[in-house]
Amino acid sequence: MYEFIIEVAGVRVLMKCRYEKTMQYMSDYIVSGESFDIVSSVSDDELASMINEVGASERNHYLVEITALYRPIAEAIPMRDCFVFHGAAIGYRDKAILFTAPSGTGKTTHISLWKKHLGEDVVIINGDKPIITAKNDKTTIHGTPWSGKERWQNNISSELSAICLVMRGTENKIERVESGEILQELIYQTYVPKDSLSLVRTLELLDAVLSKVPVYRLYCDISKEAVKCSFECLTGLDFEKERIKENNSYED
Repeated sequence: MYEFIIEVAGVRVLMKCRYEKTMQYMSDYIVSGESFDIVSSVSDDELASMINEVGASERNHYLVEITALYRPIAEAIPMRDCFVFHGAAIGYRDKAILFTAPSGTGKTTHISLWKKHLGEDVVIINGDKPIITAKNDKTTIHGTPWSGKERWQNNISSELSAICLVMRGTENKIERVESGEILQELIYQTYVPKDSLSLVRTLELLDAVLSKVPVYRLYCDISKEAVKCSFECLTGLDFEKERIKENNSYED
């Protein structure tokens, strides 16, 4: 059994895992010291059940363990003013933008296009499951190790300036929407704790975030025009002035 401490969203977590690859997966977040706020572990029976459920081969058991270890964290952190959200978070200069959508809709492709056309000024915070905090009248989004199959993540935090729900469309357009209009869609992308107190707190935190952070709905294809459409609305900057003149390759 490996034991080490990681820090995510300002929360120190004592991790207990079986596989060295699990520890390596979280290496960017490992911190020194002995103090911790919460513990994350998974029992033999729980892990065996999850492995059986997904039919994971032996070489991929550590990946199941990685997923399982996020659940105790997601259950506990709402009481520390944090919650887990399914989305891809990027930073552009002083702005952090969270793109969200059901899996397979195209949010990963869209941020790939941002990287392609806007270059190194686009920084990936987390590509799959960032943590959002709502503290002291401020909303911050944080990188985590849990970053999807692309492993797009950086151990950084930034104040969240916009949430954008990505939808496939034949015409590129973006519109600001009232949070109540898409609340159910946003709840669907939010980790919902089983514990009733954590659940209530998560909904309170989501409400606090939506009262301060503007929400947009983006209809887009996979063209440069799609990036221009979202970029100019979400940053207030001129795409033609900001874009790179020679495209960099960036694999999706």
